[in-house]
Amino acid sequence: MEYIKKQSIYSRKIDNNELIINNDGTIELTPAAGAVKVAGNLEVTGSSSGPTNDLVYYVSLEGDDANDGLGAGASRAKRSIKSAVEDAPAGSTIKVAPGEFYEDNPITLKERMTVRGDSLRNVLVFPNNPTLDLFLMDNACYLFQMTFRGLRDPGWCARIREGALVTTSPYVQNCTTFGYAAVGQKIDGALHDGGNDSIVSNDFTQVISDGIGAWLLNNGRAELVSVFSYYAHIGYLCETGGRARATNGNNSYGTYGSVAEGVDPDETPVTAVVDNSTQYNATISNVYTNTDAIQRLEYSHAGNDYTEAQVDIFGVGDSESLVQDEFRDEGVNQVRIIEVDDSTGNPDATAGATGPTDRRPSGDAEGTGHTPEWSA
Repeated sequence: MEYIKKQSIYSRKIDNNELIINNDGTIELTPAAGAVKVAGNLEVTGSSSGPTNDLVYYVSLEGDDANDGLGAGASRAKRSIKSAVEDAPAGSTIKVAPGEFYEDNPITLKERMTVRGDSLRNVLVFPNNPTLDLFLMDNACYLFQMTFRGLRDPGWCARIREGALVTTSPYVQNCTTFGYAAVGQKIDGALHDGGNDSIVSNDFTQVISDGIGAWLLNNGRAELVSVFSYYAHIGYLCETGGRARATNGNNSYGTYGSVAEGVDPDETPVTAVVDNSTQYNATISNVYTNTDAIQRLEYSHAGNDYTEAQVDIFGVGDSESLVQDEFRDEGVNQVRIIEVDDSTGNPDATAGATGPTDRRPSGDAEGTGHTPEWSA
């Protein structure tokens, strides 16, 4: 090389086209063996280029948002996740190097976009706007291996963006959220244009004091596998038709673990009538005798709408004769004590009575040598 430097060479070839020095100062090195051997240190002071994948973008603390993001080095990498997401097309993967990244949230992902951290412990994402959402996800998006810190009420770490048509659920895996009174993930079926209205989570830990780990409403759906919440007001919350399928998770040290409330307002109800009054047959609860004859029948329910009655007695004995000869319209068929006030203020007081509290039909009952007594 010393000999070459001492010459003035312009567009000349050396040894079978292996080295060409052009008159514009560029050097083309095309070794016949297909390899270049450097026996010493190699220092590159300018930018280096090579084959790139237009669907892979890089983010690092040494980068700059003015870069194209298509390389991992400082001369090409982006400085922020948001800049990479905004420049990258749908279906791209954003690779985030270790560091603390303060982001101008919300960050809206495009369809089938992946944001992949180098390490759960070493990639820390902080929202510049802690009360706003951090990631708005689209169809088939994927968040992987990052820690999110600093969210506050009413911010959400991850949710499906409004208007998204989800045919493949967004996926959050091996991530952790730290925040106060915020929401780890929220799936609101009313905000989407249709589709699955769902997020899948695996190893998505929520350390959110007084917040909500996973919130599903308006027919939103979630698959929660190894999703743990700590110190939350509610670990898993389902309301107005929201549904969660959870396994191998836990809600610890908070106020409520799993809560379901409300109904789907758009559900077509299945109606039915529960009628234990008008459809309740007459039921004898007690039979009183004096060992020689039947004295009284007591009913727990006297029945409804009877026009005739027959009482059959089974067991030892004979000569029984029972007559049901009185039927009353709008009569009382049952009396129950449902609230007790014994004037002591004792909440555990029980009902007591000096006489029977059941309505008994009047009639005549005769057994051997006895006229029965009927009471109402």
